[in-house]
Amino acid sequence: MSLRFTLFLTVLSLCLASLVATAQDATQTTTQPTAQDAAKNALAVELLEITESRKLVDQMIPQVKTQMKTMFRQMLGNQQLDEDLLVVFDKYSERMVDLLKQEMRWEKLEPHYVQIYVDVFSEDELRDLIAFYRTPLGQKMLEKMPQIMQASLAISQQQMRDILPQIQSLGVEMATEMQAVKAQRKSE
Repeated sequence: MSLRFTLFLTVLSLCLASLVATAQDATQTTTQPTAQDAAKNALAVELLEITESRKLVDQMIPQVKTQMKTMFRQMLGNQQLDEDLLVVFDKYSERMVDLLKQEMRWEKLEPHYVQIYVDVFSEDELRDLIAFYRTPLGQKMLEKMPQIMQASLAISQQQMRDILPQIQSLGVEMATEMQAVKAQRKSE
């Protein structure tokens, strides 16, 4: 296994650990709605329904799967995987996607999304947003949003491809410096 691939796996593990820690922290800090917030919560739920947020979340997983596979392959660089390694690669890619599907389901996310909307918008603002999304322009916005998101994602992916060599170089530098620090510790 190349140093570059090992570094990639380390970075990916740290990113996933950070995501899990952030999600756990959000779970711990999110409070249950009070009776006074019932109307506001209902408006937030209605807004999420009108904007088809569940559908957007459901569409996210296949995109993440494609991104992960692309990212893994980019991290491998020109290195070709033997068939047996490709099987392992595909197996773990699928396991990661299964984990995402399990943990990023709408049923788990919706209460958090509702809380975000309740925290960010006033009751009047939620009403105005609902009214907007019921208009022809609001419906057009919802219709075009997947195209906007896909174009935004393509830009982000291109930016990542452009800086990937620099990130890889920094990873190699970091690993080299860490090895030097370990070697210095051993010699002391």
